[in-house]
Amino acid sequence: MKKDIVKQLILFTALIVSYLLFMMLGTLMPDAKVRRNIERSVCSLERQGNYPRAVFDSDCCQMDNFTDGLILNIAYHISADSMRTSMFAVPYANVGMDMSIGLKKMVAEQVPGTIHYTRYWHGSTFLMRFFLLLGNFEYVRQLLFVLSMALLLVTFSFVQNEIGIPCALAYFSGFFFLYGFIMQMSMQFFPILMIVLGTSLALSLHWRDFSRVILVFIAAGSLTSFFDLLTTPLLSVGLPILLYMLFSRDENLTWLEMLWRMVRCAFAWGVSFAATWATKWALGSLMLGENIFKDAFNQIAYRSEICEDFNRWDAVSANLHMMNYPLMMWFLLALCLLCVFFFNKRWLRSGSLCILLVVVPYIWYYIVSNHSYIHWWFTYRLQMLSVTAVFVTVAGFVDWHRAADWMQKLKAKMVQWHK
Repeated sequence: MKKDIVKQLILFTALIVSYLLFMMLGTLMPDAKVRRNIERSVCSLERQGNYPRAVFDSDCCQMDNFTDGLILNIAYHISADSMRTSMFAVPYANVGMDMSIGLKKMVAEQVPGTIHYTRYWHGSTFLMRFFLLLGNFEYVRQLLFVLSMALLLVTFSFVQNEIGIPCALAYFSGFFFLYGFIMQMSMQFFPILMIVLGTSLALSLHWRDFSRVILVFIAAGSLTSFFDLLTTPLLSVGLPILLYMLFSRDENLTWLEMLWRMVRCAFAWGVSFAATWATKWALGSLMLGENIFKDAFNQIAYRSEICEDFNRWDAVSANLHMMNYPLMMWFLLALCLLCVFFFNKRWLRSGSLCILLVVVPYIWYYIVSNHSYIHWWFTYRLQMLSVTAVFVTVAGFVDWHRAADWMQKLKAKMVQWHK
């Protein structure tokens, strides 16, 4: 037990040190080249606007060019000439609520002074500093898509080797049904997708050793705090827990033991997530001589409050309305029919735990109501967890070996009949 705790503390410390080194390297990237590619991005952002739609003309496919523009804005002002300010104060130009037009004014030096964005680590911005050495905004988005698609295919390959193709498809169902491809093309959404995929890949390699599983969840929680701008953070804990339940479904564990393992994974993620964020506030307060904790707690209170225009249930409802119900119901109906004919009773223990995760996004929407109501058009993807939990649960109740044997027999009879 003590050895495990020591390993966990070493991992967490190593992650914090690596973040600081990563940010330092980000500030050392050649400012002239990064800024030149940001300047070349202005036309694309101005043409597309703050909230364009990708592929389909639907609210479900709305991009967040405003926040992507904010990331470019910060990346433009990060510099080795002011490393402490760049790393801990995170300066950017206050260009107003139309980021596509504001960036044009910024590069023309028509926006005086900068303000600070201290409460986040802004790991995604420092990451984009590296990518912006290679090309402009459009080039970076194409690169993000290629990288995420490559990791998606690799992860799917490893996952299906452990649990089979049907259950692997069920695990990725939320990504398919809730337009996950949008996350592949956005600077803001890209990091959480990569963390989920990376965590899933790590679990597929280490799930048999639970002490390593805990380390994976500690890393996932910390990386989410570092890279994510509070988009859909719970995906990086909920989805991997579902995957671990699929991996360990044949383990000789009681229902309570499996529940305890779920709780430990969630706890490890939560402590790491909160501790990483608190470390940023502590380091920022120390380096800048100001109380960043106060600003952070004010924002937490603001993101959780309601106003006269909506209540907490409105936040839940706004996200529920984004679900692609007809398409999901057809696939779910097909799975339920398979359950009837090829029921797998061994899954009852694990399935009863997986289904509990369906409600997690709605608890989040209820608590973080302000953020969930205002940003419903991207927070709705947290329901990837709910959708995946339903499909994983139902898919687990199908005995796929019996179904495959039945298909083989049916195929043989059809061949014989044809002859």
